[in-house]
Amino acid sequence: MSNSVNTEGVTTLKQIVQSALWQAKRPKSDYRRFFEFAYRGYRELRLHHVQEGVRFAKLTASAINTVSFPEDLVDFVGIGVPYNGKIDWLTRNDDIVITTTLSGAIETQDATQGEGVDLPIPCIYDLHAKGGVNLDGYYKIDWENRRIFLNSNIRTQFILAYRSSGTNVTGETYVPVKFDSVLIAWIVWQDARYDTQKLTIAPYYEQQYKNELVMLDEGPTIEEYLDTLYSTYSMLPQR
Repeated sequence: MSNSVNTEGVTTLKQIVQSALWQAKRPKSDYRRFFEFAYRGYRELRLHHVQEGVRFAKLTASAINTVSFPEDLVDFVGIGVPYNGKIDWLTRNDDIVITTTLSGAIETQDATQGEGVDLPIPCIYDLHAKGGVNLDGYYKIDWENRRIFLNSNIRTQFILAYRSSGTNVTGETYVPVKFDSVLIAWIVWQDARYDTQKLTIAPYYEQQYKNELVMLDEGPTIEEYLDTLYSTYSMLPQR
């Protein structure tokens, strides 16, 4: 990242906050409060509305076939394996046993307790089909321990797609300039929501924020692409 404060395609969260203060005609003493709104608004955008929030990480499975969340993960998108230049996504299966057994101080899985046992792979006329089986494997998320259990897979390297807040707690947070208007609209709306003197006008500011979201429209998200892909899976041969 350049050392310049502002570039043609990038601004900073601080600059957006300063602009929001000026447009809302609020005093500089409201800076910290407005910055908190901006932080939440940027996270909201990356989680639900724009594609910049998706990051990819290459992870190696542990001895008990798990991968840990990156520290900046705020939401899971998908996990898969690279194959012929693309990602083959694993299938979620919430029936996978994710309990573990301690052997001394070491976390293990006990097959007699159903832990770490591969799921049976169904087969119809010796032909595997995506509609009934995913040969790349399955996963279940252990949210409490921020990790993913893998099952019925033969690979040790995985690609995790996830969403990050995108904010930097120790340094400058850079934001694409195309988010400037929608973030300012969000900040002004949040300011009105928590000000008893502005509650009656808060719905107006909410609509302005929604209008900015419509103008920002970036098309389908990665989750929508995945949903469309999964909807095409079938047990029948494709011709």
